[in-house]
Amino acid sequence: MVAACLNGLGVPANPSPKPKPKPKPNPNPNRNPNPNLVPLPGLGVPARQIESWDLGLTTCSTYGDASVLDSCWADIKENMAAIPAEPWTVGVITGFIGKDASGSITTLGRGGSDLTASLVGAAAGFDEVQVWKDVAPPLTQP
Repeated sequence: MVAACLNGLGVPANPSPKPKPKPKPNPNPNRNPNPNLVPLPGLGVPARQIESWDLGLTTCSTYGDASVLDSCWADIKENMAAIPAEPWTVGVITGFIGKDASGSITTLGRGGSDLTASLVGAAAGFDEVQVWKDVAPPLTQP
């Protein structure tokens, strides 16, 4: 009966699914293809990506809610000091993630990016760390 009604409206009873658009190839595989990220070099601002674990950020292995190990503070401070000073270059350091002692990638859980920013700022000897957010918080239904 539904098929007859749809047919009467000119709608096929079993419409074929719309083809999914193919993803556009990333012209530069070394850059994040996320269109929401501002390409700093495209704006004339030199930038350098630095992975948090390359700075020494080591965590426990708790899945989804890892804690930063106290023992990594000295490594982070030493590695921050070893980053070459490049005039007017913005360092873009990954937040929210680290590696455990076995080298597995871990996530720090809620607030992990803010924690990473504070940790890196303290290790670098900064007087202040500013965290700017431009995303809406997770929405829940009452």
